[in-house]
Amino acid sequence: HMVEDRVATDIAARTDIIIGMLNSVDEDLRKRAEALSNSLKARLKRSIEVDPSGMTMKVGEWDTPMLQTTDGGINTDHSIVDEFTRETATSGSIGARVGQRFVIVSTSLKIDKKRAMGLMFPPESDVAQSMLAGKPLTKLENFSGTQFMVRYEPIKDMVKGDVIGMFMTSVDFSVYLTNVKDSIRTLKV
Repeated sequence: HMVEDRVATDIAARTDIIIGMLNSVDEDLRKRAEALSNSLKARLKRSIEVDPSGMTMKVGEWDTPMLQTTDGGINTDHSIVDEFTRETATSGSIGARVGQRFVIVSTSLKIDKKRAMGLMFPPESDVAQSMLAGKPLTKLENFSGTQFMVRYEPIKDMVKGDVIGMFMTSVDFSVYLTNVKDSIRTLKV
């Protein structure tokens, strides 16, 4: 029994190490995603609003309201998100609210080597539900086989306070995940 007890104790200790490591990685990635989201928002120092003329733009299969700042339109203008990505190595996206859905209208995120324009979050999705409630959401996502920690934050109309869109920052952690897996393998549980 002594050998079995020692093996069981050793396995339990190694399992605790793995759980601790994974919890630390998760917490670190969530904090990083939140900080990067704040950085993306800061680039748009001016408030974002829906074009008061009611003009829309087709993005993917969706007629999206035109989002704009005092500097001009956001829909299909990737300059802000591309600059953000160059400086942070993190994908940035801006989505417009279309009814109860959210549709990406400006992005540096590439899925299958193409910008994720028109990526839609349906009303029943946890993303749309959180945005409609005016609450940020941070979660793991898999886009075309690549793992991301994604932070979603609502964009509110500065006058009425209505949710008109969302920010989305996507931290690719596939290399980080490979390193964690390698570390776990060295523990030989």
